[in-house]
Amino acid sequence: MRWNGRKPTSTEIEKIVNKDFIDWFPQKIVNPDISNTVSDYLKFLADGLTPHARRFTSFNINGFKFRTSEREDGLKTQNSGVFCTSSTSCIASGADRNLRQADLPYYGKLEDIIELNYYGRFWVTLFKCKWDDTTRDRGFRIDACGFSSVNFSRLIHTSDHEEDGPYIEASQAQMYIMWTMR
Repeated sequence: MRWNGRKPTSTEIEKIVNKDFIDWFPQKIVNPDISNTVSDYLKFLADGLTPHARRFTSFNINGFKFRTSEREDGLKTQNSGVFCTSSTSCIASGADRNLRQADLPYYGKLEDIIELNYYGRFWVTLFKCKWDDTTRDRGFRIDACGFSSVNFSRLIHTSDHEEDGPYIEASQAQMYIMWTMR
């Protein structure tokens, strides 16, 4: 990318890192100058994934049994509500367009459960969710009793592109109870 003599913004730098990391990381790890200081875990990560992943419709973690929203269709119990807090790059305000890190709450509906296999050395389970837009009052609010109200007609991160981030590690997930007002 060309910067025409100017310093790139933090947003531009973050986009470059997100785009190029997947190619940079394995090259860095196999560098003979540092290979003796790199943990086995990082070496396994740099080797990449097997071409096959497993899918589940339910998964037990963090003391909760999660189910995909499709799996629980017609059931009386609802276990597809996912909550997590994530340190996220965001713009401070309309007046201050600089990126900052903030711990933001995310409320979502569990759509898919995928287990990635790193050649039998370790596995990572991902939850793919439809995330509510909690940055605007119209998508999320807390009522007088302290209950969170989530409007899933206002979604964010709606595609499979990496920058849209619909996935979290299952270990990050907490459950929240949701019901539909009729």
